[in-house]
Amino acid sequence: MLPRTNCKLCGCMTCYAFAFSLLRREKKPTDCPSLLEEEFRPTLEFLQDALGGDRIEGTDIILNSEKCHGCGVCEEVCNRAVTTIVVPATGKAFKRQPVPPVFKMVDGTVAVINWSSCRRVSGETLCTLCEEKCPFQALTLT
Repeated sequence: MLPRTNCKLCGCMTCYAFAFSLLRREKKPTDCPSLLEEEFRPTLEFLQDALGGDRIEGTDIILNSEKCHGCGVCEEVCNRAVTTIVVPATGKAFKRQPVPPVFKMVDGTVAVINWSSCRRVSGETLCTLCEEKCPFQALTLT
């Protein structure tokens, strides 16, 4: 879908490299000058819709702030997850030592305030509760 000019104006050596930078959210579709031209407007719109959201720096989270309504569901389920240990064999839940919350609602949208508290970071589990429980599909974990 990209122009295939390999012009390097986006900062990548090739359009192919730019495509991977888009997928990793290191670049945005608007970083390609050719996509800003009228003939590529449908492609630009498609890519912006498909790749909606920005990686929250230093995390595995892509947030589509246009979809986030600040409902706090991600914050609530995450706070429960980081403060609870479930023993798989028995299904019993135990409280852990208090852990600083990962999320906080700021100005009507979610913000990551303590990424190091996320169970994904500690390697305990590949927890995806915040993504799964978001009623607006505003969060994507990578």
